[in-house]
Amino acid sequence: MTSRVIVLPSLDGEAVADFAANLSFMLRPQEVHIIGSIDPHLPEHEWVAAVSLGISRTDKAFQSVHLVAIGDAASRLPAIAFAQLAARRRVLSYVCINSIPQGQFADWPDAPVCFVTSDEKSEHINIARLRGWESVHAPHDEIHQIVAESIRSNTI
Repeated sequence: MTSRVIVLPSLDGEAVADFAANLSFMLRPQEVHIIGSIDPHLPEHEWVAAVSLGISRTDKAFQSVHLVAIGDAASRLPAIAFAQLAARRRVLSYVCINSIPQGQFADWPDAPVCFVTSDEKSEHINIARLRGWESVHAPHDEIHQIVAESIRSNTI
């Protein structure tokens, strides 16, 4: 069974469809899905539930996924990961673009994390490195390529 790539909806109104389309082209034949628009103003637990339901609707149960979060949506990756664990869906990797989850998490991450930023002065670069995550600075137009390479390297 092959894995899927899931691009989480944005919390700041940034469109993810173009990003997902470019990523899909680079990762062909691997499937890339975006979760439909979900109100970013929902309470976090409702947003996480809606996204998790969207993930389960994208394909077969128990199929492994790579989760990609752009901007502030990265803050919700630990909760999404817990929901995937509860659904018995394995997460193969996490990709955080221009933001990372803050705080201490007991059981997260449970898979490799790649932090990609287009801001070479981002304070998140050092935080990601200190956590042992792959940390990459890339010009904005090369982020798709870096994300695709990270996903390919974490596919089993």
